[in-house]
Amino acid sequence: MKLVLEVSTGEEAIVREWDGKVLSIGRSPHSDVQLFGPGVAEHHVRIIADGDGLRLECPMNTSVVMNDETVRKAKLSVGNSFYIDSHKVSIMASGDSAIAAKVRILQYDDVSKIPTATTPDNISARSTKSRKRLWSYGLLAVGLLVSLVLPMLSSFDSKAKLIFEEYGLPTDTIWTSGDLASAHNIPGIANECKVCHESPFVSVRDSVCLTCHQELPAHGNNDIHMQVGEDPRKCLSCHKEHNEPSTLVHTDNAFCTDCHADAMDWADNKKSLPPVLGFSAKGHPEFKLQYLTPQNTATGVDWQNIAHGTSEMLAESSNLKFPHDLHLGGDKVQRDDGKAMECSDCHSLDKNGEHFVPITMDRSCRSCHALEFDIQAKGRELHHGEPELVLQQLTEYFALQYADPALRAEREQDSRRLPTIASMSAVDRDSCKGNAIDCARKAALLEAETQFERTGCAVCHMITKDESKPLADRWHVEPIQLQDNWYNARFDHTVHMVGDEKSETAMCITCHKADVSSASTDVLIPGIGKCVQCHTDAREAVTKKQVSSSCIDCHSFHIPGKPMMLDAYLGRLHD
Repeated sequence: MKLVLEVSTGEEAIVREWDGKVLSIGRSPHSDVQLFGPGVAEHHVRIIADGDGLRLECPMNTSVVMNDETVRKAKLSVGNSFYIDSHKVSIMASGDSAIAAKVRILQYDDVSKIPTATTPDNISARSTKSRKRLWSYGLLAVGLLVSLVLPMLSSFDSKAKLIFEEYGLPTDTIWTSGDLASAHNIPGIANECKVCHESPFVSVRDSVCLTCHQELPAHGNNDIHMQVGEDPRKCLSCHKEHNEPSTLVHTDNAFCTDCHADAMDWADNKKSLPPVLGFSAKGHPEFKLQYLTPQNTATGVDWQNIAHGTSEMLAESSNLKFPHDLHLGGDKVQRDDGKAMECSDCHSLDKNGEHFVPITMDRSCRSCHALEFDIQAKGRELHHGEPELVLQQLTEYFALQYADPALRAEREQDSRRLPTIASMSAVDRDSCKGNAIDCARKAALLEAETQFERTGCAVCHMITKDESKPLADRWHVEPIQLQDNWYNARFDHTVHMVGDEKSETAMCITCHKADVSSASTDVLIPGIGKCVQCHTDAREAVTKKQVSSSCIDCHSFHIPGKPMMLDAYLGRLHD
């Protein structure tokens, strides 16, 4: 579209050709025609080619006067004119078929000369605008008085606050954006802003929070967040007051994924954290299990947690021999009542429903695996502990047996021995004809070999033997180290003990395949694939009809044993 532009400012007229699709007129220096005046907007009007003609179009909140009417859109033809403040824009014939029209823009120095501005109505309208501006300034002053001046006076002067409340005038309570959480909505805090807000327009400091929360035992690990480039987190960074809904704990995933949506790396210890978008097979990385792994040090063996992905499924190095499949099902092992064993016969949940009470010999095993060692002394059991104490107990016991003539004679004449591995060693030791000390030592050695190598201790423990060492140090029992927290996350077993299964064990083996595990080296902890069968991110739970799971359902920002926020923030350790 070609146009001839004639712009007259009263002193001179500038005529030029213009070629384009849209002719823009306004106060902006980027406009094709720049006009000035109090009523000219930055982008006031556009003249657009419309088929064989032209049309005008005003952006939002602007308009022009055409034929004594305010318009924002209109068709233009030769002979039309409209007004922008003190400027008259006329559409005229160009006299050249290659040029669509001639656009003449005339500026009036005296606004009263504008034909549409000479009517009393227009003059009255301009006066009305001035009065509206005065009203606006007045309302602004009233607003500042009500929302700022009076509340500020009440915050500094408690007597003034009482007077304002008595007469219904605004106090600093109008600044509150929402109710306090129920934990803080108590006498002494609820109506006393200064308890937390020490200074106007200054954020609440950690030291104020810790005035009441000095005994808080668990808090966040500032070291972690410092390593990923975050500033030390303050209490109010996570716990927002005066918000709806009224809660101090964030439950939305975005609070975590705002940072964790991108991969993170720690250069100092060469660790990395993959991106997390939510709890789903695609949005959450595979679980990592904490394997208790022996590490040789200068002072001995140190057991450390080393994380491995569930896809690796390494063997557990617990030094325990225990076939789960043998104990379940009831075919070979039963309880005293003749029924099959249940998982809870050995595994007992602690009070929080998350972890299990540690398995010990006395609590979980001794009722079935008694450490009896002499078939002639039913009920007498060996000490469960260090091999040297076991050898000492055996030596002392048999010394008495051979030193007492009556006990020795009874032992030699006893014919009720059963043909078992244990009784075979008993035959050898009971046929001893030497003195009491030699026979006691021989009997203790034979029984120790039975317990440490064939039955007794050897049933459950990994044991090594060194013939070159003295008897007290000949056998070494590897220490049992059972992991009690495979995940670095929370998991409530109690709420998962539901379903259509007929027994407790049936519910357990839906996740832990203990019924087909023949070795204690098997890791029976499921990966994320099992969890996402029932759980998913809140955004998908509605459509998939699964249980909605958020980050804090499993992960806790608060870490037991870590220093309080303020102490970590100030670089001090908390006792």
